[in-house]
Amino acid sequence: MSVGDAIHFLLPLSGALVSIVGAGGKTRVLFELGEDLANRGPDVLLTTTTHIFDPRGAPGRRFDQVLLEAGLAEPFQEPGDIPACREHGPSPGGRGRLIVLASREVSGTGKLQGIHPSWVARLSRDSAYVLVEADGAKGRSIKAPGDHEPVVPPSTGAVIGVVGLDCLGRPMDGATVHRPERFQAVTGCPIGAPIRPAHIAALARAPKGLFKGAPPGSRRILLLNKADRCVLAPAEVLQEILAAGPLETDLTAVCSHDGSNSPGRVLMFAPASGLGTRDSAVGPGLAEGPPESILRFGACR
Repeated sequence: MSVGDAIHFLLPLSGALVSIVGAGGKTRVLFELGEDLANRGPDVLLTTTTHIFDPRGAPGRRFDQVLLEAGLAEPFQEPGDIPACREHGPSPGGRGRLIVLASREVSGTGKLQGIHPSWVARLSRDSAYVLVEADGAKGRSIKAPGDHEPVVPPSTGAVIGVVGLDCLGRPMDGATVHRPERFQAVTGCPIGAPIRPAHIAALARAPKGLFKGAPPGSRRILLLNKADRCVLAPAEVLQEILAAGPLETDLTAVCSHDGSNSPGRVLMFAPASGLGTRDSAVGPGLAEGPPESILRFGACR
């Protein structure tokens, strides 16, 4: 099951605004979810309120167009039209276009500067989906946000909080954790101590943790990424996290990547009520029935 298969039924049918926060693979999740949604027919805008690596320099990264509009770095003002977003027709094969939107290139970094958060609600008027990378982590596997983070637009309908499971068992320090002092304050994990599933659960629950700034009423999706690099089995990770107490998330999923450019697969997941009760038996990455029935299953194999 793809990430899109697991979560698209949690999103509105049109005008969906999704913010992706945390650490441990946000950009990959952004592009893979965007591609999945575009394959379903509508155009998808990918953008950021911070910075993002330029996909034109990333081999194997799929997208249709990169648009740079310098004015997007400034606060939104009416009419705020971006004609370039509508200049081209649909992609071949009837799928939607996957458009990367930023304000400018950042010289010497290989990154693109994002847009002012006030633009995001305007963009969602013209696109079925707008996906926003709303956080930075300097390549670390897990983080706790600073005072100014994350930059989640207030009109966000769903927040995906990403954690890299390769952090488990590693010492809690700056090599693995972005803002370790904040992480210690939020999770209770001392500097130098091994990071455990209970610390991820504490990060997801804490008001100043992973979902800090999520608008009231928005969906919260905890995506535990990089299970293929984790010292624990997916079922063990999920059970230990759930055993630590209620997460107040709408969905918790464990995701793996089998190769550098292969799409991620959701291996196991738990709805808000807890771990699913039986396995899917319909083949790799699939679950039987309509999307809303996926929550009946605890594992996808």
